[in-house]
Amino acid sequence: MEIIKIPKLTYSVDGEWLVCNGERVLWCPGASAEEMEAIRDQYQRQADEAYQVGMELYKQNLRQSLLTQLKEKVTQMLSETDWVVIKLQSMKEEGWSEAEIENEKQKYVKILAQRKAIREWNLKMKQIIQNAQTVEELEGIKIEFTE
Repeated sequence: MEIIKIPKLTYSVDGEWLVCNGERVLWCPGASAEEMEAIRDQYQRQADEAYQVGMELYKQNLRQSLLTQLKEKVTQMLSETDWVVIKLQSMKEEGWSEAEIENEKQKYVKILAQRKAIREWNLKMKQIIQNAQTVEELEGIKIEFTE
């Protein structure tokens, strides 16, 4: 899903024309300067309200997109070493002693430490994404794991 950030509309008056972001959009022949200003105010108010709603939706979609990217990244990274966890679990289910399992774990200390680091990074990133208050904060978040 593509997330689109809506532009802010700014209305002004040019004689009998209502202007939006530099382009003439509405001609009001015979309207006084006061009437044109009232029209501008009405259009600007509506545009500002629509912009606020649009930006809130954009922020929600961006937050959800970041959480989805994070989940996919973590799943991909952990899946590369799932075999270690499966092997150790199988040993337990097959009745191997705790000492034998601990001995086997020692072979995979680096992998298990990396998995722990990935899970901790995942929790930290989720918190950062959830705590971001502004669009700018969310746009600044990069889903990149560094050890």
